[in-house]
Amino acid sequence: YLGVMFSITGYFKVAQQTLSGQGSKYGVQLQNSLYKCSNVSVKVQLDLFDNLLLPLLSFRAEVWGFHSTE
Repeated sequence: YLGVMFSITGYFKVAQQTLSGQGSKYGVQLQNSLYKCSNVSVKVQLDLFDNLLLPLLSFRAEVWGFHSTE
């Protein structure tokens, strides 16, 4: 689910942490899967990243803002 998590304060810190956590989780899963299949070409690896991870990482990126999280 790629919905946006809102907090009662109106800040998007929760949304930022949730979306970045999902991106990290799926990035590790993709990396582990590609490690097990060592015969996958670099082009295919980049295509997988572009088609699977990039949409997740850029979803609602405009709410991330310019502040850091813990």
